[in-house]
Amino acid sequence: MHETKDETLHLLSGKLILRAGPSPDSLEAVELEKGESFRVRPRTVHMIEAVTDVDVLEASTAHLDDVVRFSDRYGRAPSTPK
Repeated sequence: MHETKDETLHLLSGKLILRAGPSPDSLEAVELEKGESFRVRPRTVHMIEAVTDVDVLEASTAHLDDVVRFSDRYGRAPSTPK
């Protein structure tokens, strides 16, 4: 999630599942295929899962340190909203 950052994910190739919602317990799955986009507004909890190899283009506002993690399979520590 991001407090301020507004981003759009655009799928250049492949297929992915984007899960998004107002809280970690209420995520809805959206399948994206090549050429489709999804706007992630501030305070939207979101995560992506590649179904195939994918190339994703992310365009966002310049809030690079604005990241709130609830869980992470790569060992990065969870954080809390400010």
